[in-house]
Amino acid sequence: MQVQTLPAASGWAWLSAGFAIFRRNPPLLAMLVITYWLTVLILNILPVIGAVAASLIIPGLSVGLMQAARDLDRACRSPCRHSSAVFSVIRERWLRWAHCTSAAPWASWGFPH
Repeated sequence: MQVQTLPAASGWAWLSAGFAIFRRNPPLLAMLVITYWLTVLILNILPVIGAVAASLIIPGLSVGLMQAARDLDRACRSPCRHSSAVFSVIRERWLRWAHCTSAAPWASWGFPH
């Protein structure tokens, strides 16, 4: 891996491009960010299971937020159409966690090993 040295103007261009994406649909991105924050907040209020659930759900929520920003950047009509991809990431993380902790209890519930 090699570190790239860039001028300060490229950082400003990166920030400007991010705000340009936000300006394309501020209500959608604001709603997604607020949903993300509230989900993490509510899950972390729960004693033990909340922290575990938050660590498993956060990657899926992050993917949804990044996918919406990418769709807005590409000028797609419906940025929310990838919600199934978000839930598949969440499901995959839960299944991986379940497999790592104990396969026996999950086998009776029909989850794949």
